[in-house]
Amino acid sequence: MADEEEVPAGPKIKKCLIVVTSCAAFPDETPTGYYLSETVHPYNVFVSNGWEVAFASVTGTAVADPSSVSGADAETTAFWEDPEKKALLDAPKALAEVPLDTATTDYEAIYFAGGFGCMFDFPECAEAQALIKAFVEAEKPVAAVCHGPCVLANVVLGDETKLLADKLATGFSDAEEDKMGKLEVMTNKEAGGKGTCAEMITAAGGKFQLATPFTCNVVKSGLLYTGQNPASAAPLATQIVYYYDPIKAEFEPPRLALLSQRAKLIEEMEAAELNFNAKLGDFKKNGGEWRCGRRQARGAADQIDGRPRRAQRVARRLGREARAQRDAAPGGARRQGGSRGGGGGGGVEGRAKEREMCAGHARARGPAGVCVRRSRL
Repeated sequence: MADEEEVPAGPKIKKCLIVVTSCAAFPDETPTGYYLSETVHPYNVFVSNGWEVAFASVTGTAVADPSSVSGADAETTAFWEDPEKKALLDAPKALAEVPLDTATTDYEAIYFAGGFGCMFDFPECAEAQALIKAFVEAEKPVAAVCHGPCVLANVVLGDETKLLADKLATGFSDAEEDKMGKLEVMTNKEAGGKGTCAEMITAAGGKFQLATPFTCNVVKSGLLYTGQNPASAAPLATQIVYYYDPIKAEFEPPRLALLSQRAKLIEEMEAAELNFNAKLGDFKKNGGEWRCGRRQARGAADQIDGRPRRAQRVARRLGREARAQRDAAPGGARRQGGSRGGGGGGGVEGRAKEREMCAGHARARGPAGVCVRRSRL
């Protein structure tokens, strides 16, 4: 029996190591920790693109900032309420347990999530600095979001230059710290503050890139990726995915842009339809009686919110209804042997007399050009 042919191995599944802080309190003992959405959103991005994700923390313990749990969005809450997924963050491995010699072969990228706690243990974490240096030397992406970029401030490369020297980078801005009421806590070094993320990046030689507070801002400088705030967490992870998938990087952004435009147009159309129906209801209730006549109904319908085709259909229908109501009314214009507009007899003679009467009353036309005398029956 011939030896079975060896089945070639499939493509290697890409993995990312997401690192969170182990600091659970500010210097004044106020609870803090990692920011939950800044771990969940990138996790979902990686997993939805076929990646695997592992979590680690500075010392092997991790606590989510209470405010990031209570104010979580639906996506983050769904993760947090899933016992299996929540367990991934409840028991992360310590950075010291991540083998330095195999880290860059085990993982395609390393991602430092944010949270106020980062400011008090990330900058001085020797294990984090060693991992970052290893990924840089292996030419693999290093990413950090919100307060996470403070971990880059003290990284020194093999040529004794600082990692951030002359690099573009961003992080949680001073304006955002102020809006969150934490600027004084961060800057008061006598009370244990370490400075702000922007100060640390600038002091390390980085060129801090600032955007409007709490809007998405992702900055790429070589293989160094940074995000400014929670809104930047998922887009930052997406950029890592794009680095390893250039085809998706080329075609997905324009596709998503078109889908976004489509969703906006649908929303506008639905709002316009609601507005149209509301105005149409008011029109039929207040101004759509048979007395207005067909031409007046058409003119009013044409003015309803840029819906000319539909307005024309409505105008024609209202005109038909107006004529039907007029003819069905007591003393209607088409009664047997009667005459229109109250003048003359029936038949050809009556219609001729009616035309004479309308010509004599040309000045009595309404705003839509309808003869008042004629429309009043």
